[in-house]
Amino acid sequence: MLPPELWESDWGEGHERLEDLKNKLGEGLWSQALDRITDTDHELVDALITGDLNA
Repeated sequence: MLPPELWESDWGEGHERLEDLKNKLGEGLWSQALDRITDTDHELVDALITGDLNA
């Protein structure tokens, strides 16, 4: 677990942007999108975050 200050500096802006998008789309559409996320989607996002696109 990251200390709050470190989490905020690393992830705060991205989290705020996702929350803004979630608010614009609405809870129903957001939930539908979450239901469609696949393991491959998760793996791609992890690779993008870590910079390891050779995975």
